Amino acid sequence: MMLGRHEHALEVIQRDNSREAADLRAEIMWRQKDWAGAATAFERSLGERWKDPSILSAEDEGRLLRAGVAYSLAGDEAALNRLEGRWSGFYDKARNPAALRVALGGAGSGALGVAEFGRLTADTEAFTGWVAKMKERFRQGPTQYAPAPLAKPAVGGPAPQKQAAAASPTRG
Repeated sequence: MMLGRHEHALEVIQRDNSREAADLRAEIMWRQKDWAGAATAFERSLGERWKDPSILSAEDEGRLLRAGVAYSLAGDEAALNRLEGRWSGFYDKARNPAALRVALGGAGSGALGVAEFGRLTADTEAFTGWVAKMKERFRQGPTQYAPAPLAKPAVGGPAPQKQAAAASPTRG
C-alpha cells in the first residue's frame, strides 16, 4: 500500500478476515477515493460496536468519522441515516461531537462549514495516529522509556582521562 500498489495490497490481504486487514482494506479504498467501498469497509470494521454504550476509542471514533464522510462523498443518504440512527447516542461522549454530528448528518446538516469540519476530522485523525504510534512504542518494550543511567564518579580512583591513558599502550 505504501508503494501505491493498492490493487496488489488488496490481493495480498484478500483472505485475511482480521480487524487489521479490514482496517487496511478501508484505508486502501480511502486512498483510491472509492468512497462507497471505504465507507462500507470502515463500517464493517466497527462491527456491532454501536450496541455497546461505552465511550468510543479514538480509533473507533476515527473509523466512524471516516465512514460518515465516505458515505457522504458517495452520496449514500440511506447509509448515513443508518449510521446516525445507530451512533447518535455517542455524540455527547465523543472527543469531537460536532464532527460526528456533521459527518453522520450528511452534507445537508449545515451544523458546520466545510473548513471547520475538515479541521475537526484532522484533529481526530492526528490524535488517532498519535495513539497508534504510542502503542507501537510501548509494544517495543520498556527499554525505550527507561532513562539513561547516570555515570557515577569513581570514588578515590583516577580521573577518566587518566584511566584511558593508563589503559592505552604506549609506542616507543
